[in-house]
Amino acid sequence: TRSRVLKWVPPAETAMGSVPFCDCSKLCGDAEAKASAALDPLEMERLQAARQLFELTDLNGDGVVSVEEFALMGLLQTKVHSEKQMTKDEEDQVRRTFVQRFGRDVSCSFRPVAYAQYKEYLMWSVNRMDPGDLKAQSLIWDGLLVEAKIAREMAMEDKAWQRVAPPLPSLLTSVGQNCPSP
Repeated sequence: TRSRVLKWVPPAETAMGSVPFCDCSKLCGDAEAKASAALDPLEMERLQAARQLFELTDLNGDGVVSVEEFALMGLLQTKVHSEKQMTKDEEDQVRRTFVQRFGRDVSCSFRPVAYAQYKEYLMWSVNRMDPGDLKAQSLIWDGLLVEAKIAREMAMEDKAWQRVAPPLPSLLTSVGQNCPSP
């Protein structure tokens, strides 16, 4: 069976300058559990993998994924694949790349996102890698989970999540965003 192809479009800014998102992860989780009872096993696997990836990326456990957490996990996952020690400049470049990706693909306002929005981003991303082929995507999800588990272990061992640096305003300035300091 082929799954329908979803096109993820990051939400546009509202007139008030904020991106609406669902921060009711318990409610969304309950609704998802009810809906998943009628889904095929591969679709259920996708939803479970998305939930696990969200939880692994939410380093501080506050129920949202921030740009800082996203960039740090991206950096650590990149380090997993690096054959040599990365220089500080290389690490900064990788971080900037993930900050840009967060703003482009996850939250154009750079605000933290709850599970529902992050899940849509993940589904869109994986579907782009192998459109409509749930069996091939299953392997992609498995790989993403392995990488995220290793990256989270690295973050926890090194306490990297407690010192997410450089701070967001300087990262945004370095990628050409005009972001005032908080």
